[in-house]
This record gives sequence, C-alpha cells and structure tokens, in this order.
Amino acid sequence: MLGSPRQETVLLRWAPASPAVWRLGNEYGYQVERYTILRDGEIPDSVWGVALLNEPLRPKALEVWESHAGDRYVAIAAECLFDSYFRGITSGGNPHVVYQMYKEEQHRYSFAMYAADQSILTAELSGLYMSDKTPIPIICPEISTPPCSG
Repeated sequence: MLGSPRQETVLLRWAPASPAVWRLGNEYGYQVERYTILRDGEIPDSVWGVALLNEPLRPKALEVWESHAGDRYVAIAAECLFDSYFRGITSGGNPHVVYQMYKEEQHRYSFAMYAADQSILTAELSGLYMSDKTPIPIICPEISTPPCSG
C-alpha cells in the first residue's frame, strides 16, 4: 500500500502480493478501509475501520479498457487480464501443461503489476488505485479481498 497525501485528497495505490491474490482480487474486488491510528496526538483506546467504498473495487469491464487502447500500459494490462492461452483448457493431469499454466499466470501477474506501476490510469482500470477525497490526518488504510462464499 502506498499513500500520497495531497491538499484535499490522499492517493492510494496497492498491489496484490501474489498471482493467487491478484486472481482473487480480479474476481471479488478490493475493499478499502481507513483506520485512525492517532487522534489529537494520542493513540485512541479503540480503533475501527471506515469503509471508503460501498462495494469492492474491481477491474473495469473490457469495454472501458478498449476506449484507452492507445495507451501501451493499458494494452499490456488488458492483455494480462482478459486473454489467456489456457482459458477453457484443462491440464488433463499432464504435469507439463500444469507447469505451463502456472508460468503463464506468473508472467501475466508480473506484467500487469509492472503496467499498473507505470500508469495511474492502468492502475485505476485494474482496480488497484483510488483517491480518498475525505482524508483525516494520519491514516492507515487497509486493503483486503472480501471473503469467498461457496
């Protein structure tokens, strides 16, 4: 989690720690909460989170991405999110296919994170960036994926 305070907003950018967390975040989204850790120079007796969003932040739909196709970082991340050689293919128990699927996911994750690091627009479309326009001095935001149901 990176935060960059401005006069009237705090810019927040985060990255999932692994391809598995990235996949979950793409599917279920990210819930962003703000925690006050210091009030009037004192640590409060109780700390509670305030949700900054009404619903989890997810990557935008492909149609939104297509309107920014001229941006190379948007194109890289879109390819990572929406295209896969192995989509719909099962491994059939073949260890070579399993390994290739694993390596493809690793590469897609790495390129998607690189593209989001290079472009705020790409990070925003990826669901990895937001601007908190209701900042309270000295905050500690937390990012999590909603619990999976099923």
